[in-house]
Amino acid sequence: MKKAIHKDYLFKIYKRYSSELKILTKQIREDFPKFKKFRATFSDFDGEIMYCLIREIQPKVFFEISPDCGYSSIYITSALKKNRKGILYSFEIEKKKFGLNTEDLIKKNIENYKYSNHKIIIGDATITTPKFADPDIILIDSCHDKWFAKWY
Repeated sequence: MKKAIHKDYLFKIYKRYSSELKILTKQIREDFPKFKKFRATFSDFDGEIMYCLIREIQPKVFFEISPDCGYSSIYITSALKKNRKGILYSFEIEKKKFGLNTEDLIKKNIENYKYSNHKIIIGDATITTPKFADPDIILIDSCHDKWFAKWY
């Protein structure tokens, strides 16, 4: 069942989880220099909203399309860990980034945010995602074209 998300709802859940976010976002910002070596285009605000939604909705299966170097994965895995449930499937098309294996790069970048139920799948998401359980939440942080969203 799809629900519309209104700003009042976002304000309410942001307030509910603000004490958790103060600690988490501070830790992420302290760790950020290692991401500067690579890149992080997913903002802290985006991450905080995603964190609140995950904490509130309590998804069992989460799809993250194009985690890049894993910055958004930190917020997602942190919320799932706090929920004590859920699996994150991160689908990334690029096998290598900055001369490193993408999976190794993501794992290294999120090592301080250990979450054992995180699977990184390398390949085209239009081919790889159907092999997994239907997600409760999807973050599409890649192709923002209409055809891709419609396909999803």
